[in-house]
Amino acid sequence: MADRKGLAQAAKLVRRTTLDNKPSLIVEVGATIDSQGWSQAVDSLLDRPLSSQPIYRSDLEYYQAYKESIASWFDLVDTSTNPVQEKMAFFWSTILCCSYSVTGKAFHIFPQHVDMLRSNALGNYRDLLQAFVMDPLLMRYLSAQSNRASNPNENLARELMELFTFGVGNYSEQDVRNAALAMSGWQLDDNSVPTYNPKRGHTGALEFLGETKEWDVASITNKLLDDPRTAKRISSLVWKEFLGESTPVPENLGDQWLQQGYDIKWLIKAILSSQQFVESNHYVRPRSGMEYYLNLKRVLRYPSEDEWRVARLGQRPWHPPNVAGWPDASQWLDVGSMLGRTEQATANYSELEGGSTASIEEVLDRCGVYDVSDSTMQVLNSIPNRPDVNSEDRIVQLRWWLTMMSPEVNLT
Repeated sequence: MADRKGLAQAAKLVRRTTLDNKPSLIVEVGATIDSQGWSQAVDSLLDRPLSSQPIYRSDLEYYQAYKESIASWFDLVDTSTNPVQEKMAFFWSTILCCSYSVTGKAFHIFPQHVDMLRSNALGNYRDLLQAFVMDPLLMRYLSAQSNRASNPNENLARELMELFTFGVGNYSEQDVRNAALAMSGWQLDDNSVPTYNPKRGHTGALEFLGETKEWDVASITNKLLDDPRTAKRISSLVWKEFLGESTPVPENLGDQWLQQGYDIKWLIKAILSSQQFVESNHYVRPRSGMEYYLNLKRVLRYPSEDEWRVARLGQRPWHPPNVAGWPDASQWLDVGSMLGRTEQATANYSELEGGSTASIEEVLDRCGVYDVSDSTMQVLNSIPNRPDVNSEDRIVQLRWWLTMMSPEVNLT
């Protein structure tokens, strides 16, 4: 059992920056905070070597291949040299949305897409977005490969502005039409490699966001990235990921990020090192279905192949309900979501190592919970007094289950 004193801040830092909330990492970060300070603890998390190991490319087709690729990624979440990298890869997938469902027989483009996000997760948002708009999975998902100058498809142009950069209200319908023309001509060859076909593309100058010249995919994307409104919007989404909706985003955060050349690691360090983060409440937003599941998976040792479990929690990875991603955070604590969590957290905890004898403190430690409310402790302490409890096994079983259903485990 870990020494619980002083680990609450370390637990907050690990819980917000990783997906599976390892107690061993919490203890390690806590020791760094004690010996070297908060800033060094933040650096120690973010400056770890990136994982270059690709996720598994299956020889199977479609859903079976998807399951094997996701199982491989779940394993990497557990073993990665940089757990923040895996956390941010999934975070970017909730903003830069794609679905494995459009792969058809070219399933290799799905693990290729995930590894593109992973390799850029802590790099530079400009590089990430440029890679994303030319990614074969996105081209299929938004039908960009069918965008011809003679019959423009506006999907990618519109979502690039509405979702991936500066947002609704900052462009005109003429901007969408001209961006679509400028981005036309790209198709996927027989190996699903993006290839430009000049016969299908537009030639000549176009006006886009008040500037007239010859545009292409890269220059359209760069024009949007050069706009301070993009830096402001995307940095605010990262801020809210770590601090929730209730803490105001600093007015100059986007401008500072743009000055740093869209350095993602710089942005995360700035947020985690801010006074607002250090002094923030320990639980500021609901854990998403994925965040809840990966913590549960670690505790209960669910096999990585059990991808269906996270689907039952409403967030099958890389399969969003639409291009805008999942709804806001409140959905994760609605009745349907909580019923799904109740189902997935119902297990025979005695099968865990030491599970049948674990004390309250041991259960909390293994769940990565170090800041516990009086009400949660009251519930856990009152278990032996319940009329339906008639054995020590039942006491411990309820101790595990009620902890997994507690606010401390359902919030981050």
